[in-house]
Amino acid sequence: SRRDHLRILPALPEDWKNGKVSNFHAQDGVLVSFEWSGGKLSSFELTSPEDMILRVVSSDKEWNVSLKANESTFVNC
Repeated sequence: SRRDHLRILPALPEDWKNGKVSNFHAQDGVLVSFEWSGGKLSSFELTSPEDMILRVVSSDKEWNVSLKANESTFVNC
């Protein structure tokens, strides 16, 4: 990830068809949890210490997510 930009699952091993990551700390203090199914991102949750717009990228999909300080934002892919 880089400022205002987060890549989720940029290189997932083929054998990892399904899974979940909880409370991963990304750049800028953003707390990230996400799940994948069939090798594709299925949902993610973000919590930021400050208001920001974060561009999230996974495979061929993109989301611009508006985050409010210390509030969780859930996205179902």
